Amino acid sequence: MSGADCELHVQDGGIYWRGDRVSIKGVNWFGFETADFALHGLWCADMMQLLDFIAQHFNAIRLPFSCELALNMDARQPGNINDSANPQLRGLTTGQVLDRFVQECARRGLLVLLDMHRLAAAGDIPELWYSAEYPESAVLQGWKTMVLRYKDCWNVFAADLNNEPHGCASWGDGNTATDWRLAAERIAGVILAANPKLLILVEGVERNGCVQPGENCWWGGHVAAAQKAPVNLPVQGKLVYSPHVYGPDVFAQPYFSDPSFPNNMPQIWSKHFGFIKQQGHGPAICPGEWGGWAKEGGKDVQWQLKLADWFVETDITDSFYWCLNPNSGDTGGILQEDWATPHQHKLDIVSRAHPNPTKWPQDEVTPIAP
Repeated sequence: MSGADCELHVQDGGIYWRGDRVSIKGVNWFGFETADFALHGLWCADMMQLLDFIAQHFNAIRLPFSCELALNMDARQPGNINDSANPQLRGLTTGQVLDRFVQECARRGLLVLLDMHRLAAAGDIPELWYSAEYPESAVLQGWKTMVLRYKDCWNVFAADLNNEPHGCASWGDGNTATDWRLAAERIAGVILAANPKLLILVEGVERNGCVQPGENCWWGGHVAAAQKAPVNLPVQGKLVYSPHVYGPDVFAQPYFSDPSFPNNMPQIWSKHFGFIKQQGHGPAICPGEWGGWAKEGGKDVQWQLKLADWFVETDITDSFYWCLNPNSGDTGGILQEDWATPHQHKLDIVSRAHPNPTKWPQDEVTPIAP
């Protein structure tokens, strides 16, 4: 089976390939978005072995990167890569390491979701999709560069436009400086002009008039305003809403103290983003981040199990778990500190959420080098 025809599209609230509904069982692997300009863990582990492990348990990777990387990847050397563990990466630029990653993913049947996770590599996640240092024009150029580079790579299937809009980020108020919905349409227009085959993942915002005063949401966590102000794309069948949702290990939201927890959670999830699916609005739902330590006997494991079951009950078949990396401070990772031993209970939770992941082709790709 060739990957050449691996274009996905959205219909009736689901993601489809060649007329069949798919299930994307994804994991986040961060590092390229940091000042290392390289995947984390390569300071001790072999990228090929880590990809082998991922391919045994997942079928897609969400790959965070920075706008800074996108604009200058071929003139930069990656940091923190152990040459002994990764001799095949010795002497490569950041762009060449990224190319190799995409190629090795394709050989293993792994899809890649490009995620503009932050603007400056050494900076925090900004409230908005732009900054004084990286105006919207730079963001658009960064996206165009990434999309054109991987246009011929069948496994680079989607673009997550901006990571976790929050704070002053709004939705549907018409303020061009803060309205994330309008910005998403502009960014998506540039991406789809460069490659109309890509799915477009649009995250939510943290707060909005559609959410009750005092009701807490996560960064990028709700798309409630899409009921009245939906995102419109120039290419039909490409829109996926991608909220982020977390449990008690990340922050003690007031609803985690409700006496009915975790049975109170489905109503909250439905209000924040599940309604898109339940009310038949059309776009698919693919949470781009969910996870936590999920320690035995704790509230977080109750929350994760409830969410996994809710995904199945509401026919949400696609998501990306946060994360592979053990160095994620508030969640831990799928892997333990040795970057080799998995937390089996986390693998079991993700498999509970996605019992039938789609098998993709295993095929070669060739990035378009500058």
